[in-house]
Amino acid sequence: MLHDQDTLTFAIHGPDGRAVTQFRRLNGAAMHLVAVSRDLSNYRHLHPTMSPDGTWSVPLRLPSAGSYRAFVQFIPATLGRILTLGVDLASGGYYTPQSPAAPTRAAQVGDGDDDHDDLDISVNGWLHPGQDDDISFTFSRDGLPVTDLQPYQDGYAHLVALREGDLAVQIAQPVTTTSGPDVGFRLGTPGPGTYRLFLDFKYQGSVTTAAFTMVAQ
Repeated sequence: MLHDQDTLTFAIHGPDGRAVTQFRRLNGAAMHLVAVSRDLSNYRHLHPTMSPDGTWSVPLRLPSAGSYRAFVQFIPATLGRILTLGVDLASGGYYTPQSPAAPTRAAQVGDGDDDHDDLDISVNGWLHPGQDDDISFTFSRDGLPVTDLQPYQDGYAHLVALREGDLAVQIAQPVTTTSGPDVGFRLGTPGPGTYRLFLDFKYQGSVTTAAFTMVAQ
């Protein structure tokens, strides 16, 4: 991967050294890219575009100084299974690491100007090391269920989990097709640890991310 101030470019090469140009769609896109800071305080979920020669590119400006990890997840058409590749990135400047987020099973997202416009989101279920778990997120606003989430990524939300420390990444599979108030996923964790969960969803025309911290033990 090559990263300048504004753009990240990369190519996926097969065993013959040639750039791969045929991919199957995965959760609504041919290529998913997650860029996250090592302390998990900054997160971006993006969808690069591919040129005819197999070069992928995506606008990416790292929001603050520090060390980052970028992951791409995709399905080569000839292989038929999900692959994940990662690379380290760095942004220069004075860096103050953030403290790990405390475990939380609830989040509130909004513009901060009017509490009545905020969405409240809670997690249902638990994570168990090395297992696939069913977890869901319940959306409400002003105490009333939200049932008008908009389609996003072949579903109504997209969920990425990263483990603190080694940044082991897992992209969950959606298991529900309703627009709220509950959106469910099947999420597997590679082992014990504290995980930061990033839930992307679309509501009233805007894509928003809610973050949660859960412990698999």
